[in-house]
Amino acid sequence: MNDTAHRRRFEPVRFVLGLGLLALAVCHLLRERGELDVSALALALLLPGVLLAALCVAGVQQLVRGVRRRKGGR
Repeated sequence: MNDTAHRRRFEPVRFVLGLGLLALAVCHLLRERGELDVSALALALLLPGVLLAALCVAGVQQLVRGVRRRKGGR
């Protein structure tokens, strides 16, 4: 492998948070263009939902890493 290429650890929290925020931004843009009939309150309530989903993924990730560490994995 090349010395400049580094293998990065997959971080599911960043993945879920990024997808959620991207979806929220697309919904907001579609609403502003008039192509999506959703209230602003519904979109505002989606943000805590996305953050809560990321929090749940972080908890599961920590749990899995703790189990792997105890078993002698990576």
